[in-house]
Amino acid sequence: MPPHGLPRLPGPNSHVRRIAHDLEAGLNCVWVLPGRLVGDGYAEELFEELLGVLPHHVRLPEPEQGIPEEMSPPVETEPVSRCWADDLTVLADYDDGLGAVWSPDTLAVAQPSAASVASSGPAPGLGGRGPSITERLAVVVKAEDGADGRLDAVSCLVHGATRTPPVVAVKAWLETAPDETARLLRRVSAAVKEAGLPPEHRPRILLLVRLGDLPEALVDSLDEAVTAVHWWWGVLGRLDTAIVVRESQSTNRRPLRGAAAVRRRILDALRTEITAEVSGPDLAMAAALASRWDGCLSTLGDAIADCLGQTSTAGAAGPPSARRGAAVAHRPELALRAVWDAGAVDSWEGQLRYHASCWTPSSPDAPLPGLQAKMVWQAQNRVLLPLLDDARAEFADSLVAAAVHGPVQLALGYGPRNARSENPAADIAEMELGDIWAAVCHGQVRMNKSDRNRLMRLRHARNCLAHRSPLNDDEVRKVCDALAW
Repeated sequence: MPPHGLPRLPGPNSHVRRIAHDLEAGLNCVWVLPGRLVGDGYAEELFEELLGVLPHHVRLPEPEQGIPEEMSPPVETEPVSRCWADDLTVLADYDDGLGAVWSPDTLAVAQPSAASVASSGPAPGLGGRGPSITERLAVVVKAEDGADGRLDAVSCLVHGATRTPPVVAVKAWLETAPDETARLLRRVSAAVKEAGLPPEHRPRILLLVRLGDLPEALVDSLDEAVTAVHWWWGVLGRLDTAIVVRESQSTNRRPLRGAAAVRRRILDALRTEITAEVSGPDLAMAAALASRWDGCLSTLGDAIADCLGQTSTAGAAGPPSARRGAAVAHRPELALRAVWDAGAVDSWEGQLRYHASCWTPSSPDAPLPGLQAKMVWQAQNRVLLPLLDDARAEFADSLVAAAVHGPVQLALGYGPRNARSENPAADIAEMELGDIWAAVCHGQVRMNKSDRNRLMRLRHARNCLAHRSPLNDDEVRKVCDALAW
């Protein structure tokens, strides 16, 4: 990961600010993060970065923290589910798009067993009964006892018990009752709609979740008018990976001059681009590969295999099939969510990118063979094609004077198909490396031996890349020599 932190990378930073914008616009936000990101601790960094840009927020106390004795609510003598049902009858006319999720059966609150209460131990100040999420919300909004003797935290939150409507931040993976967490989100959403509050006066819930932290059907069916859902999907891009790569590479080398400096610059660009391409959204792989790989294609497979032993993501035994266009959607489709949660697949630059264990040739059971060569070819294209075109233009500029039978004959014989004799210089300027080479071989252009050798190397490299064939180490060395002439 980057030394300065994941949230500082352009992609994650933009993602965090989009969530902040939605919160400022008066929307609740559900932020769905992969389990690996939570387990590795990076979700905490992102959480702190987001809270740092929110002007007014409160953190919901964690369940094990309990609540102060003086804020403890009275013990209910009736089932909690009945209290919730009483509250919800007032909102019966409001459709929040969750009818299927919130059926009467769903409203029943499961009571913890005696064994589970005993194993978890008593919460501070509650005489052995752990504080519910609503009771802890009452603490942060300083709710008062309602007329019926119950704490009505949601009403206090919505109707102005606090001077400034806050963002209440909840990390759902710390909650022990997912149904209660979902109910809180639903109650606040419905109460806000009932009150008709304008966006700037709405309290909002920021809910960080993993798969399974909320009922399965809830996240995909939330009312978009009051709640925005943000998936950690397609957040990282090539720029993020390239930054990690460059920061992880050694820079302790002596300076070079002339052609040697040009050659090193091209080789460094190829090494960085190939490392970023094969790593994709796996920043741990990017950092490890950048520090281990020497830039030779012959050692790339071994370097990737070595990095796989150092990184902790478990690759998919076989990537699931996904529909066309899944990578450009705003969330992973159902078939991909389990491997996405494990950190084994993500959307990166509009493509589905699987963990390296799915495609590296060093894995005997890799289900996606040939991808490494494709990635190397794509990276070489991005680095070399602009340089090859500059070299082509340089050769083309010298052809008018070097044409044996004049520029008109050269343009008509070897220029573009729509070449016209009225402007042969413009047609000659568009000649490809292969056309220039053909004119030289047929004696239509005068060229010395060193330039012929250079043109031959450039043409060979351009043809390989045009036919989706990556250059090997020897071919890379030759094209770098030709470009650094």
